[in-house]
Amino acid sequence: MPSRSTPLTRRQFGLGMVLLASPMAAPLSHAAPTQTVTVRNAQLRVTKELRAWSEVAEFHKYWKTKQPINRTSDDEQDWAFTLDIVGAGKAERWQYQSNGMAVRVGGNVERVYQIKSPKAFNELIGAFRF
Repeated sequence: MPSRSTPLTRRQFGLGMVLLASPMAAPLSHAAPTQTVTVRNAQLRVTKELRAWSEVAEFHKYWKTKQPINRTSDDEQDWAFTLDIVGAGKAERWQYQSNGMAVRVGGNVERVYQIKSPKAFNELIGAFRF
């Protein structure tokens, strides 16, 4: 027996949209903006990937603490790690030092950023200085 579909009325459609926006749909709306983070060593070999929601959310917690800093000529320039951050329809590549300094790759290097808790961040991404 063939199934029959009935077109939705505007009211039915509107109620459906309200249900999708309800608190029951909250897990989808609370996802971190970043979806994956790939950590690479100085030779650009993958050393760690963050894909689990909990790891990505923790990464975002630390990553959003970065603040621009004034870089001096005495600053160490040991960009031993590369972070490939993919999410929200875009991808970024950053160079990262285990001291918490980060710079976005591409174009002119205009800003250097500092992560507030580099030790905890390094543990999360496996960026230890050897």
